[in-house]
Amino acid sequence: MRLMGRWVLGGWCLCLWAGLAHAQREEIVGVKGERPSVAAFANADGTGPLPAVPAAAFTQKLKVFETSPDQRFVRVKLDGQDLWLDRRALRLNAEVNAACLEVASSFNAPPAGAARGANGNCAHSSSGVGKK
Repeated sequence: MRLMGRWVLGGWCLCLWAGLAHAQREEIVGVKGERPSVAAFANADGTGPLPAVPAAAFTQKLKVFETSPDQRFVRVKLDGQDLWLDRRALRLNAEVNAACLEVASSFNAPPAGAARGANGNCAHSSSGVGKK
């Protein structure tokens, strides 16, 4: 019974982690400080050192595909090669996965307990984009 409980808890945690990863996609927008390069590795645990990536390679935004379990490294694709980069050396920007970027206020808010979706305060046009 204990083992089954661990499997259920592990499955729930995995679903939660996958949902959070899908909700926000990080991008690398640059390097921190005046670093000339960023350490690169072949594996998520920091093993298999590869040649360092020069800071000039981060002039274009790079999508982060995965984060290591200990949150120290991020996996990117650079010039067709999978690399694990030191997250502490990078400036990251998270894209929010939302159709409406307006901040909901309490003014004209529906009564407490009313059912409403995440973008409930957005006035959507026929195109589905948050336009008023």
